[in-house]
Amino acid sequence: MEDMKKSSSYAAGKLLGQLAQPVSWEIKSFEKNYVGLLSRRISDKPGLVAFANFINQKLAIHERTYPSLKEKYIELAGILSEMQNKEYNREYCAFGFFEGYFAKFEKPEKTVTESEKQITEGENQ
Repeated sequence: MEDMKKSSSYAAGKLLGQLAQPVSWEIKSFEKNYVGLLSRRISDKPGLVAFANFINQKLAIHERTYPSLKEKYIELAGILSEMQNKEYNREYCAFGFFEGYFAKFEKPEKTVTESEKQITEGENQ
């Protein structure tokens, strides 16, 4: 178990699970259609990258791109860019995903839209 928690596959999965939490707030069928079939979606490193892209697209569409999630994505991207295909372990990644996904949900942050930024800047002038 100790080796698993030190692996880059586990770390990537845990970050991805944390990124997926807000997606589940917006897409009611997310757990059934995506989390329930996770092992198929992340069977290899390219699949993991594709699923990470999907999660980020959904975060953007639903305006859930919080600063803390952006930091987690940057960390995930760093792990994935350094990970060799042969190092990837789908089971460790899935285990990490569930640990991150089922962890206590973080309080939703407020995202600031461009129009809100312009209004705020106009008031300050």
